[in-house]
Amino acid sequence: MDMSTRFLGLTLPSPIVLGSGPLDQTTALARACEAAGAGMLIMHSLFEEQFTAEQVAGHWSMEHGSGPDPLAAFTMDDADTFILRPQEYYQRLSELKSALRIPVAGSINGITAGNWVMYARDMEEAGADAVELNIYDPIMDGDLSSRDIEARLLEVVKLVRHAVDIPLVVKLSPFYTSIAHLARQLDSAGVDGIAIFNRFYQPDIDVEAVEAHRTLRCSTSEELPLRLRWTAALSGNINASIAVTGGVHTGHDVLKAVLAGAHVTQVVSAIIKGGPGHLTKMLDQVDSWLMQRGEASLDGIRRMSLQNTPDRDAYDRVNYVKLLRDKAGMTVDASLTPHP
Repeated sequence: MDMSTRFLGLTLPSPIVLGSGPLDQTTALARACEAAGAGMLIMHSLFEEQFTAEQVAGHWSMEHGSGPDPLAAFTMDDADTFILRPQEYYQRLSELKSALRIPVAGSINGITAGNWVMYARDMEEAGADAVELNIYDPIMDGDLSSRDIEARLLEVVKLVRHAVDIPLVVKLSPFYTSIAHLARQLDSAGVDGIAIFNRFYQPDIDVEAVEAHRTLRCSTSEELPLRLRWTAALSGNINASIAVTGGVHTGHDVLKAVLAGAHVTQVVSAIIKGGPGHLTKMLDQVDSWLMQRGEASLDGIRRMSLQNTPDRDAYDRVNYVKLLRDKAGMTVDASLTPHP
């Protein structure tokens, strides 16, 4: 069965992309994932704070002599994900390009326009097939309007687009006021792909210690429906490729995303939990489904977008009304209610 797909103008051997995360830690792991069926690898993100820390250390050394480790403050909590300094990151990217047959993309996480351009150029020079712009900017400033926030994002994208020739992917969060409108603006700005959606770090509160603490949980398939809804809404309305990221754990999850209009799905948590071999199980599920329905390839099944579906109500407000009506008769078992 033909599992190939077009993404960012590239032909990938499968629709399952290794998303930005720890799956590039060793060449052996990356090769095992490739052998199991991965279609592309996106490296873990290079964070703006890493470069800033290195700059500060450089200035300190020039003025005061040798100083502390450039990234000591940034890695003080043993955050292994951030162990690669910028130059080491580019070297690692080059090594992976030499070791793998599948495309390798770099990933940038930051908010300052100038740094994005520098990172992207360096990644292109290191041999990256594409760059993913991971827009992680949790705005909590009440003085910034939604227009201001989107304008800042578009400024970054346009600057990077003019700086490099390789394909660009923008990973969005689900918290913008009008995702469909923003996606069209990104499309007009020359973005080659849009990934939906970024899984933000969310702080939690320890009620015993009465303090905030960090939490980072693996995704589950329950997160997928939000992505399916917006994939279906964007498919056919933008020229950019669509990647679904977050909540893809099974072959059926992959199929749902493609049916809605996605060109690829990004996986991280599923591989962390099941190892590289889980990729093969996912693709076997996809292959079995296609064979049972006489489908020759993935291209022929993208027919559940908002434009193409015969049941548009499933995506629209009317379905919300129907669900509420159907659930109106639900009752609560009084025996489960605690007594005073």
